[in-house]
Amino acid sequence: MKHASGLLLLPLTFLISCKTLKTDNVNSLKSSDMGPALNESEKKNPGHCREWSEKVTNPMFDTYVKVLGNADHRLWHYLWHGVRNSWHELSADERKVFTDLSPDWAVPADRMLGDDVLAQNATPIDARSNGSGEDFLYMHHNMISVLRGVLADAGQPCIVSWPTIPDPRPTASETEQRLATIFPFPNPSTEGSKSDGGMEIMKSWENWMNVPENLKGIALGEMGYDLEFTIHNNMHMRWTEETTPVGDRPAIVGNEGFLKDNWKWNNPEYDLLGDTYSSHINRNFWKLHGLIDNYIYRWLAANDYSEIADDCAGRSKCYQWKGKWEGAMPHHHSFKSEQERYESLAESARLEEDQRFNEAQTIARSRLGSSDLTQSERETLEKAIQTDEKTYQQKRELAEQNRAKIAQKIKEDADHQMEREKQNAGTLGLTESQTAPSAKSSAALARFRRAVNLARFIHRASRMDQGEINANAIADFKNPQTRSEVATPSKYVRKYVKQAKKP
Repeated sequence: MKHASGLLLLPLTFLISCKTLKTDNVNSLKSSDMGPALNESEKKNPGHCREWSEKVTNPMFDTYVKVLGNADHRLWHYLWHGVRNSWHELSADERKVFTDLSPDWAVPADRMLGDDVLAQNATPIDARSNGSGEDFLYMHHNMISVLRGVLADAGQPCIVSWPTIPDPRPTASETEQRLATIFPFPNPSTEGSKSDGGMEIMKSWENWMNVPENLKGIALGEMGYDLEFTIHNNMHMRWTEETTPVGDRPAIVGNEGFLKDNWKWNNPEYDLLGDTYSSHINRNFWKLHGLIDNYIYRWLAANDYSEIADDCAGRSKCYQWKGKWEGAMPHHHSFKSEQERYESLAESARLEEDQRFNEAQTIARSRLGSSDLTQSERETLEKAIQTDEKTYQQKRELAEQNRAKIAQKIKEDADHQMEREKQNAGTLGLTESQTAPSAKSSAALARFRRAVNLARFIHRASRMDQGEINANAIADFKNPQTRSEVATPSKYVRKYVKQAKKP
């Protein structure tokens, strides 16, 4: 996404009053007349959030910035987008610069981003169907989960996504106009993502994506690719500022300060939505990415799935993630959050099973006193009741054993993630807050500077301005003969999203 011009976010005093929704537990979402309506992302992936808010309050912002706004996380997000966009153009030596930092930076061979990019084996790759779109959904889906864990652990409300793209036009619904009043943009006459013509195109994409039949039968990655280069990129461009209170970020290369958390552009004030180094600090980032996350669940419903997981373990109607490339992500998953969520779900399931069993036993025992039963039938029924009780007790014991195994697996996964975070801290962030010895070595510092220098080139080469709707697209949209080429997301990305080229 390019550094867009002409946009200043509205001060917080203009934001809506904080609407919150409290939940009794992680498996119980209860609305109230005063609370915000929850969308698919909040309902299906609540984490252990107990309260929800439409407004990102200052305490909420301060809480997540402490975790997601440090130099490590900023650099990871910056590099993830940069490496992903131009990995196919890097030489073996250039790729080694990143894999020397962490093997996790190696982009899978079949994930190269760009239209009809040639892989090393000279096999044409269609970027829309190669899984990179699923990587995009997966990575940001996990970012949202991390955010919810961070906020919930701090006792803060979790952020409710945008239910629709905020639209200021008179033809828009009251909800869309209300959101557009809260999250405005300047220079409405400017052609591009910020213009009325650009909004018209964005709403056409949204309307197309909201039809279940249009999502049925396409791969999750195809939908992700279409979303990324249509609605997603242009929401970033529409709501990005022109600058921030700390000014424009200088090139990272050559600045010793970027390795420090107190570098001017590592401060919370640098939250430019149009820069991948800072976009995830911006409050609107979580609103618009929540909107994108909703489409995962709409795709699942359209394709007869009821859930999505890293490992479905054979569960029917469960879609198992295929695209899971995150680079060397500095994970911040909370073991406490995951453990509490699992324990709550397991306890709810146990109580439900107990209730069903007790109801069945009550009915069976009431039959024992019936005068309609013969002595033989009564004895048979008593034996069946005793057998059922014994069987259920065995089932409970087995369930408890499985519960303990799963709890242990959660702990092992948490330990593994902590170890990965320690490793990445020594090779990715190199911030003053890190203690890994390798982070202080001149060799490690030199490797990291080479990687950042290369990433700077990658960002220049990857044409991040493809998120800007241009005048030609707006003109084609207004022409009935070419309208479908713009209004249909998959057609638009093939016609207007160009393959990244080295300058």
